[in-house]
Amino acid sequence: MRLRAAVKTVTGGTVHLADLEKSVLPLPVALEIQDDPDGCLLLRLDATGTCIADTWHRDAEEAKAQAAFEYLIYANEWAVVG
Repeated sequence: MRLRAAVKTVTGGTVHLADLEKSVLPLPVALEIQDDPDGCLLLRLDATGTCIADTWHRDAEEAKAQAAFEYLIYANEWAVVG
């Protein structure tokens, strides 16, 4: 299952850096939660839908909690994709 939500607010609680340059990544316009064999991925997407950062979580509820912490996205804002 895939869930998607629009990013409206950035709390600044977490900063995502590029691996080699250690520069701050651009802010996402949407988030997506995707099932992974061992849990879930929380993807940060740019305006073209390209993943610019991701984090692994044990389950969708943990990924949603991280999204709420970083972007104030709550349960009613997630929509099933595909």
